Amino acid sequence: MKKFFVNLMIIFFILILDTLLSKIFPFYFRPNLWLVYIVFVSLFLGHTDAVILGFFAGIIYDILHLTLFGVNTLLLTTTGYLFGWLNRRVNENLYNVQILCLLMSFIIYYGLYFITSLLFESTGYNLIYLLSIIPTLVIGFLELQLLVLLYKKYNLV
Repeated sequence: MKKFFVNLMIIFFILILDTLLSKIFPFYFRPNLWLVYIVFVSLFLGHTDAVILGFFAGIIYDILHLTLFGVNTLLLTTTGYLFGWLNRRVNENLYNVQILCLLMSFIIYYGLYFITSLLFESTGYNLIYLLSIIPTLVIGFLELQLLVLLYKKYNLV
């Protein structure tokens, strides 16, 4: 029950932070905080939690950013599923593993987004979205460290 409320609090915090960052950064340079959260959940909490939270985070992301509804839900759920296999197989406390997982998740997410845009032709995929890798890695790494501290404080990891 404690894990549910902590996850709910984090989703609310990411919702507010994502809204604020969308006002600060242009759309092509905005970090994907939802992707970072799904990578964290898959590395530290496991496969099932990553898929469930990826689904709900994708729905929230689709509602917030007014893209083709369901695309980000599918992509975040798939990313949570794929990275959930890394749970207990890598040392998730190492910084280089965390950065590498963020980079790999970015490549997988936007690779799948590109394939989806080719299939539906209505998502308007543009290569300018790849510029968001820099803020996603920098702000995402900081978000990852804050999440680790928060989860360790409440003994959820």
